[in-house]
Amino acid sequence: MQLALTALASTALEMWESASIASRWHQDILAAFENAVRQSSDAGKVSMDQLAGFREALNDLASDSLVKANAEVVRAQFVRLGFSAIPYGSQIEPHDE
Repeated sequence: MQLALTALASTALEMWESASIASRWHQDILAAFENAVRQSSDAGKVSMDQLAGFREALNDLASDSLVKANAEVVRAQFVRLGFSAIPYGSQIEPHDE
């Protein structure tokens, strides 16, 4: 599983070139997707629900036209699936309030 997650993280990284010329919403979804994949890779595991979330994000990324609501749904879904909304590698510490 770890090898598959590492490959998926590498794929996300390669997608940034095309996302850079796409819409802001494509970039937001790719950032959320990459963040979730990297968190899964660090954990060394992923659930079937999380895999379904990855698939839905990739399906959205294949769309020619996205709106803000698409990005919000993907981000909210990843949080619901247990991923941190804080970007991977960030120095920001989460806090409860």
